[in-house]
Amino acid sequence: MKRLGIILCYLLLVSVAGCVTKESVETSRPDSDRIEVVYFHTPSCPSCQRLSRYFKTHKHRDQFSLKKISMDGPIENVSTLRQYYEEYDVPRSNWSGLMAVFMKDQYYGSFDAVYEHFDKDLEQYLGSNES
Repeated sequence: MKRLGIILCYLLLVSVAGCVTKESVETSRPDSDRIEVVYFHTPSCPSCQRLSRYFKTHKHRDQFSLKKISMDGPIENVSTLRQYYEEYDVPRSNWSGLMAVFMKDQYYGSFDAVYEHFDKDLEQYLGSNES
């Protein structure tokens, strides 16, 4: 709970700053034919750990590049997350500092949301890339 409070304070603090950094970002090999998935995570979060394993062993892993951004990293990573929330029109009530996944025009705010919708959405995007 304390960590969430600190992260929310960071969100407020960086709302004035619009700085984006690539520090504390782990990216798989990008490829123009692969779909980019941006994954904000907190390493100590059990759901984030499950989601990291899910992505690592995904049946279509070679079809998407995964950019992992740690929320335990530099404060600029919080600002980057805020920019994604704004770009994807995520209601402020759904903003979290623990986990968020973005792919094309989709936002997933929980492990369950990824588990329920990611495969279908990814297959849809892969099918549209073949056209």
